[in-house]
Amino acid sequence: MKTYTVKKGQSNFRPYEPIWPVFRAKGFKVEFEVVPGGWSSPADWTVDGVLDADRGDYQKLAGLTNFFSGNGSNTAFTGFFPGDEPETWVVGAYVNYPGSAFKFDQKNTTVVRSGDTGAIVCDFSGGKARYKLIAGSTVKETSFDFKKSRIMRQAGTFAGGSNNSPGPYGGVAIKDMAVRIGFKVTR
Repeated sequence: MKTYTVKKGQSNFRPYEPIWPVFRAKGFKVEFEVVPGGWSSPADWTVDGVLDADRGDYQKLAGLTNFFSGNGSNTAFTGFFPGDEPETWVVGAYVNYPGSAFKFDQKNTTVVRSGDTGAIVCDFSGGKARYKLIAGSTVKETSFDFKKSRIMRQAGTFAGGSNNSPGPYGGVAIKDMAVRIGFKVTR
């Protein structure tokens, strides 16, 4: 696995993902470990007594996107955000499809502790992106309508979504953190 890091105030983890085209992908597998120390509590996201709702935005883990689009269009992705218990992370799957329409399944997420390894397997078949989320002995499954592109590229790892809720956070890391990721395209 490769270690990706982000500093407080940055959006994109380093190193960046490869920009090379991926032809005829049948899916992907992500193994990951959030390095201890990057978790943030609800109190860390509270300003003047108000919890910034951007705390629940998915931080992008890894996935595949249409080679000719931005990361937010025709994308099969995985993400994580801080759980309520210290050093826990809620992990889920989502797509931006069709186009940039964001769809996720809040019922089929799993929780991984910092320092533990989790995995997500995504298979493109039957006009769907089919996911298995694996944390220890827990396996959750979900799927979304999805038409894969013939030419794709790896996308990820990014701290949060837009700053679209009241409060100063969202779209950037609120503290330094690191994630170890192993990413493999299935063909």
